[in-house]
Amino acid sequence: MNQQINLIEEEQPGLWKLADLARWRNCSIAKCKDDVLHRRIPFIKDGRSIRFDPEVIKEFLKARVVEPMAN
Repeated sequence: MNQQINLIEEEQPGLWKLADLARWRNCSIAKCKDDVLHRRIPFIKDGRSIRFDPEVIKEFLKARVVEPMAN
């Protein structure tokens, strides 16, 4: 998975488009659009364009990690 992430970052330095985010998250573009529509994921809106800052996305998702409960 880390190799895939590095390849995407090398291909698209700077901000990601919906397709880049979907490829990185391994989900559909429609799922990413739905997350934007319901404001479940941080995004940048520039006119009609939607972009994603890879570092902001990584930190956002890292903060949402649920640790297993101890027995």
